Formats: sequence, C-alpha cells, structure tokens
Amino acid sequence: MIPCEVVKASRVMATKSFWVAMMCATASVFVLAQEPDESGLFATSFTLEEMKEKQVVLETDHGTIAIDLRPELAPNHVGLIMTSVADGAFDGTTFHRMVQRGIVQGGDPFTKDPDRATDYGRGGLGLVEAELSDAN
Repeated sequence: MIPCEVVKASRVMATKSFWVAMMCATASVFVLAQEPDESGLFATSFTLEEMKEKQVVLETDHGTIAIDLRPELAPNHVGLIMTSVADGAFDGTTFHRMVQRGIVQGGDPFTKDPDRATDYGRGGLGLVEAELSDAN
C-alpha cells in the first residue's frame, strides 16, 4: 500500500445494500466548484507535488472507505475533490447510485435535501473539463 495522507474524513450515510454495491466497486463523485477559472470551469491551484499520494477517507455507517487520488491523470478533478473535502462539501451526502460489482456514486450535494430526490446524481456536473486517460 502506498503511504497516503488523509485529506479529511467525511461522514457519509450508506444504505442497507452498501456492502453488496461496494464489492469490486469504484467511486465517482460530483461536487460543487469552489474556484472556477475564466471559462467558468474549475482549475486547481494545487501543484502535482502537493496532490501526490493523497487519498480521501470516507467514514460511513458501515465502515471506512479509502479512495486513492491520481493527480497525474486528472489534476483538476483531484484538486476539486481536495478543495471540496476541505470545505466540507461531502459532509452529510449519501451514495445515490450503486451497481453490484460495478459503480458507487456519491457526494452529490442534492442528496443533502430529501425533497430533491429526483435530482440525485445531477448536482455538480459540468464543473471540470474532461481529463481522459487510458489508465485503469
């Protein structure tokens, strides 16, 4: 295991099917932008060295999840996640989508409001320019 620094532990509520969905899963998160550049898209002010070997640790009702960040592949996405975690943007959010042996998605700011359940999974989209990679 690579030595990683915890950016900040966030409280995330999980559903009963959480552990089934976590099997062989990856995490995808949507967050609110903190610092858009001139184009209106988020651009990180962190250097690659500042983001190196970081991970986000989620404290859930069913245990701890550690997510390694890969700034060499997606520096603006990692910078946005680090900024948002530091600002508490993920605190109180839920996992809104779980696919068995597939994907877990969470962190949508709309999940903090039960009245916006039809919008879950739509909050924060379009905040960062795509940073595509062939890496696994």
